[in-house]
Amino acid sequence: MAAWKHRLQARRKPIAAAILVAGFVTGAVLYLTGSPPPESLLGGQANESKQYLREVETYGGTANVLATEVREWFDSLWQGPRLGITVACLSALLAVVVFLVLTPLPRVQRDGQNAP
Repeated sequence: MAAWKHRLQARRKPIAAAILVAGFVTGAVLYLTGSPPPESLLGGQANESKQYLREVETYGGTANVLATEVREWFDSLWQGPRLGITVACLSALLAVVVFLVLTPLPRVQRDGQNAP
């Protein structure tokens, strides 16, 4: 095995921990300093009115209503304090992926038993 791969695998825990700490610190700062998203000019959520939902359903059916709600939920993850939570969750996911990718697979002998 290449020396650089061995060194990288030996440092997988500190690398994953650094990603996790950096993500959580950044997420906490964003959560504490984030301001809530501004309300619409109409004085409330215009897209939550019954008339709006009825028009969306008329044009695209129930699937369009569901798609609109999912899009609005996804858009809300990138604003205000929810951005901090999103960054923390994404960094935790990235740390797990990095740790798993850098973990070596066990060696297998030809007879099917694991090598020491």
